[in-house]
Amino acid sequence: MKFHEIAGLPGDGIGPECREATGVVMDRLCERTSGLNLNLTLHRAGAELYRETGETIPHSVMSACLDADAVLLSAIGLPNLRYPDKAHVFRSMAFFREVFMDVAASHPEIHHDAVYVDAMSLYMIQNPWDFDVSVMENQFGDILSDLGD
Repeated sequence: MKFHEIAGLPGDGIGPECREATGVVMDRLCERTSGLNLNLTLHRAGAELYRETGETIPHSVMSACLDADAVLLSAIGLPNLRYPDKAHVFRSMAFFREVFMDVAASHPEIHHDAVYVDAMSLYMIQNPWDFDVSVMENQFGDILSDLGD
């Protein structure tokens, strides 16, 4: 019986959760596909590891990835929290921006900022990979989620 060796890099942020969901799919696929045998070995890599050690992907992990038949890479990177609004136009949004910044200040490990929704639309088109989580009210959430699709 041949096993396909897969090096798994769960990453950080939402990466481990994504890896778990992928694992369920892989298990089901193996159950339903005769002769398909996958051996997933997880390795630590990513932004959290870099924070701790100064190394994103250790040499031993890179070697394991090169030796594997495939690499399963989940999300890597620390959360990047944004609050798009129109605080310069709506007083209620200016108030919510204050609340957002107060709460965010109690989590210094998470990068956060606020940006006007007009600029956010442009940033999402120019650099979509820069955005992990955006906190916003329904109107802008609806518009920007359509842009992100």
